[in-house]
Amino acid sequence: MGFKDIKRAYIIEKAKELLLSTSIQEVTIKDVAQASAVGEATIYRYFQTKEKLVTEVAIALQKEIVASNINEEGTATGYQCIEGFYNLFLNVYIIHPDYYRFLTGFDSLYLATLSGSEYPNALDKFKDYFLESYKAGIKDGSLRAIEKPELFYYGSTHSLLELCKKLAALDSALPQDLAINKEEEIREVIHAFLSYLK
Repeated sequence: MGFKDIKRAYIIEKAKELLLSTSIQEVTIKDVAQASAVGEATIYRYFQTKEKLVTEVAIALQKEIVASNINEEGTATGYQCIEGFYNLFLNVYIIHPDYYRFLTGFDSLYLATLSGSEYPNALDKFKDYFLESYKAGIKDGSLRAIEKPELFYYGSTHSLLELCKKLAALDSALPQDLAINKEEEIREVIHAFLSYLK
């Protein structure tokens, strides 16, 4: 890794800290420049636009989650792998609710413009892991066969992601939301998906 790569990674790390602590709309390139102690021109040289910098932060966060939470060892059953995969949503919610708040802003501001970027391709790692675990679960007998596993993946993960984003939002609590434990609500949804697959 050369000096430019190290500097670029450092800027992404500082931008990540800012973006997780506040909203995407509030963070400026000037803020990132101050936090990373580099000039604004340097940041523009590396990333061209704020959108590209924020997308790089999203990719970095995604890679961190995959690296620290997806178990690729072959000792678990397919069911255990999918259970761990779904529990990833809960674990991230417990440890990093700021990640879900970041995703809320990221999805609303940038998602429509990302078709040619690395971000959508990085998401396929989650789908591939789920589908490989599902196939292993069919083979080892820990999961039942369903007609459209890819459709189930999308429906279940979109549901969990949107639930976690809603529950992590700081300013969207309805009285009904306050009546139940948020972590238990996520656990119940995960339990429903797992019960269907088992």
